[in-house]
Amino acid sequence: MSPRFSPDVEQRLRRAGWFPGREVDTEAWRVPLEEEGFVFPDVVVRFLREFNDLYLVHDGRGVDVGRQPVEFDPTLAVGEVDRFEAWGADVGRTIAPLGELERGMFFLGMDETGEIYLVSNWAARYGVGDAGLERLLLGYRGEELPQ
Repeated sequence: MSPRFSPDVEQRLRRAGWFPGREVDTEAWRVPLEEEGFVFPDVVVRFLREFNDLYLVHDGRGVDVGRQPVEFDPTLAVGEVDRFEAWGADVGRTIAPLGELERGMFFLGMDETGEIYLVSNWAARYGVGDAGLERLLLGYRGEELPQ
């Protein structure tokens, strides 16, 4: 069986506190964000159960762009439900917040298929699930979505 993550990505995740089988509680953030209007598909809840509260530091050159800090904390998107709904409508999916990229310069989101997005006044996608996480953390440029 092949490893889940490349050695580089696994090392960055472990330095941030991740380990295989990690699970954190989701209720504390889910209830207030759902009351605000966010919808969290099951795949997003599973992702955040494993990665929420991790902060990955800037880590040098990436494949296309520098490896920017990533913080997995959906509460960082409080007050931004309209932005996530608008981009979700544009792609025909429900996009829920995951956290931030580049110290709050951009939001990160995920849809019900597991696709990971950069969300701002423009949007880009990185890929689905672990493959999307790899691309994000290795410094690939996301595929920009038409506005």
